[in-house]
Amino acid sequence: MMTPPRRSNVGIPYASVGRRGLLGLGAAALFGRWNASAAGLGVDRELPTDGPHPDALDRPFRPLISGIQSEGEIAQVIDSAYSFTGAGGTRDVAFRLHNHYHQAMCAKLESVHGTLDFLTWHRAFLIFHERSRQMLAGVPKTFRLPCWDWNQNHVVTRGIPPIYQYGDLYDQTRNANLDLNDTQKPNAVMFQTSLAALKDLATSDYSVVRDRIESVHNFVHYLTGGRMDIIETSAGDPLFYAHHAQVDRLFGYWLDELGGLEDILADGICKDWLSTRKYEFSDGVQPPMTTWAKDLLDANALNYSYDYADLKLWIPKAKIVNRLRFQVPLQGSLTPGSLVIETKIAGKKVQIHQQTIPPQSSHDHSTSSAAFRVDVVMSDSLWKELGKIPKRSELQIFNNGKKLPN
Repeated sequence: MMTPPRRSNVGIPYASVGRRGLLGLGAAALFGRWNASAAGLGVDRELPTDGPHPDALDRPFRPLISGIQSEGEIAQVIDSAYSFTGAGGTRDVAFRLHNHYHQAMCAKLESVHGTLDFLTWHRAFLIFHERSRQMLAGVPKTFRLPCWDWNQNHVVTRGIPPIYQYGDLYDQTRNANLDLNDTQKPNAVMFQTSLAALKDLATSDYSVVRDRIESVHNFVHYLTGGRMDIIETSAGDPLFYAHHAQVDRLFGYWLDELGGLEDILADGICKDWLSTRKYEFSDGVQPPMTTWAKDLLDANALNYSYDYADLKLWIPKAKIVNRLRFQVPLQGSLTPGSLVIETKIAGKKVQIHQQTIPPQSSHDHSTSSAAFRVDVVMSDSLWKELGKIPKRSELQIFNNGKKLPN
């Protein structure tokens, strides 16, 4: 079942945004090139850090919303970071420019959505935004964005978080009755299905990880509604940044705890992309920031950290004995549901892979008919029985019980 499209004020349905990874055209249209020389703001500044960080204990945590007291000090600091200033109660210039910046990079044809850049660009964007809150809102330098940990079945996180229901964190356009666990709402069911598919992250490569995290992220945008459901305005809701901190936490968990960093660096396609992708940010108020995608992967180089305790229980590490990676040509697109791969060993059919294809949100792209990348993880005994990497012609692939042609 497809969800209705997130609305676009420029007339581009979210589902039609292309997968091309070229960056800069959207931003250039709104901001020029947005490097330091074009903006007249001095030399580019590399990704900011607070100095050496040998381990996570030296980096301030981005607090989980499930652990924030509504009337506590942390909630008050977060509220002050998004306080309204200026005539007419408008937010500060940098905050409004960040919303436009996100619009430029996510609502145009050259969107980062649906591309390898989705997780890394948003990670850099959050760092830049977090720094602006520290500099412009008068909050402590140790301020870190809160993380809306909507993966937890918690009364505080399955709806609009309480601290975002009053003060300067409140947005009246949201769905006030949001319940991510509402089994009577088809889109909430699809959110839960997409969430469950994240349990396979331990045995997934970057392309699958990015697809699955982006898919569940899309449903949160849609279900939250209001500004969050409109591409051009979503970053104008303070809850956007807490939502994307959760997206970044899932990405970080895969990188830091599930072997993702080693996986992404060993991937030929990703290595080429990492070595060429450069992100530039400037809002005309704080120093501009320039960083490369490859510099956003190592947690020790960043100036924040996350609590992964709940994720370690929910998505445990997998004992990967042998990882078989190959391209599977398809005729037509996959449909959400099961994907099973079988082969024969000594004339007997043996299942060597099974995974869940999550449902598509309104702005997901159908799985490409050109190739679908699969990681097959086998036990020692199965690997010994198989003895070799099977040829494509030796595999049988089933999508929801239907055999796909070779």
